[in-house]
Amino acid sequence: MEIIASAPTRIDLAGGTLDLEPLYLWHTGASAVNLAITLPATVRLRPHRSRAVMITARDRRQTVRASSWKKLLQGRLPMITAAVRHFAPVSGFTLETDCRAPAGSGLGGSSALIVALVAAFRRWQGAPFDRDVTLQVAKGLETAVIKVPTGFQDYLPALHGGLNVWHFGPSGIRQEALRLRSGFLKTLERQLVLAFTGVPHFSGTNNWEIFKRHV
Repeated sequence: MEIIASAPTRIDLAGGTLDLEPLYLWHTGASAVNLAITLPATVRLRPHRSRAVMITARDRRQTVRASSWKKLLQGRLPMITAAVRHFAPVSGFTLETDCRAPAGSGLGGSSALIVALVAAFRRWQGAPFDRDVTLQVAKGLETAVIKVPTGFQDYLPALHGGLNVWHFGPSGIRQEALRLRSGFLKTLERQLVLAFTGVPHFSGTNNWEIFKRHV
């Protein structure tokens, strides 16, 4: 059996940081606009009968092997290791991950990857695909790993795709899918240039500083 899960990264067109709870509860009308793009994070999971584990992160050019998932070192590929430990699989497996968005490019690559990982492991466990559960688990795992609060806007396009406005408020998150004139997205794709400077950054640090000052 092979399980393949893929989740898109995103471009933010408006909003940001206010997707952190409870900041959006202090600002009526808090929202974000983002667009899923064709630079996905992809996971290939192949369970097998032995207990041995091999994890290959192609975008990081790293491979980790262990006699069982319990023997995985937490310092190596921490996001992937956290997902494996959370699901505690009953047997060994081979796992390949890749993300076409450069690490630290600010396109939500780590969030897309953890969404794909959670979806793949839930599928292995026989659980139905549930966006709300996947969001909760993915967000919780990434928060535990990076040790700063995470918002919602990186996970939502990975789960839903498309061009959306996300409204944040006391009753939760409301999706407003933008239905624009025919051909708009093709025109946007043709005219939009997305460039990477080659200088990575960790947006979690910036969000944490803003979060602390605002609170």
